Amino acid sequence: MTHQMMIQKIAEECGTPFYLFNLDQVRAQVREVKEILGERVRICYAMKANPFLVRAVHSCVDGFEVCSPGELRICERLRIPMKKVVLSGVYKEKRDLEAVMARWTGSNTFTAESFQQLQMIEECAGNMGLFARVLLRVTSGNQFGMDEMLIREIIETRNRYPHVCIEGLQFYSGTQKHRLDRLEKELQYLDELVTDLEEQYGYHAEHLEYGPGFFIPYFQKDGQ
Repeated sequence: MTHQMMIQKIAEECGTPFYLFNLDQVRAQVREVKEILGERVRICYAMKANPFLVRAVHSCVDGFEVCSPGELRICERLRIPMKKVVLSGVYKEKRDLEAVMARWTGSNTFTAESFQQLQMIEECAGNMGLFARVLLRVTSGNQFGMDEMLIREIIETRNRYPHVCIEGLQFYSGTQKHRLDRLEKELQYLDELVTDLEEQYGYHAEHLEYGPGFFIPYFQKDGQ
C-alpha cells in the first residue's frame, strides 16, 4: 500500500479532517535538537504548539510550558510530573493559582508576566504557607511581560517576596523568525542582562527560558 493509498483509506474510514503523526520522527527531531544545543540546554515543550504530542515527547523533553487550565488538565490526565510544568500565560486568576498550589504544593514553576502577577503569586503562596518558583517575563517591546527597569526593581527588592523564589527570566518575542541574527541579538541582550543583574544586585539566575520562535514551513507555499 502506497503512502497516498494509506491516507485515502484513513480518510474514508475515519473521516476528515484527521491528524496523522509520525511519533518516532517527532522524538528523533527533539533528540537531534538536544544534541545540537548541548547538555547545558534543556528543552521545554510549549503545549500550545500541539497538545496531542505531549504523551509522545514526555520522555525526551525536560519540561512543558502550560498556558491555560485546560492544558494543565491534559498534563494531569497524562500524569506529567508537576516539577516539569511551567505555568505560563498572561491570563492567571487568583482562584486558579490557589487551586494549582493546593493540588501540587508549589512543585511547578510559574511565570510572572506582570508586577501584579508576581504580587498575586506571593500572596497566594503566603496564604497557603508555600514557596513558589517563579520566572520573570521580560518584554520584547510589546504589551507582554515587564520592561527592564521593572525587572531590575523587582530583583533589587526581591526580599519583599519571601514566599517566592525567582529562579530566572523568561523571554519570547514571537514566532516564524527567518533570520538567525535576530536570535543572536536577543540571546546577547539576555546574556548581558543576566550578567548585569548578578553584578549589580548579587542575583544569580538559575534558569533562562527562551522561546526562539524558529520558522517552520507549514505549507508548500511557505518554502524553506
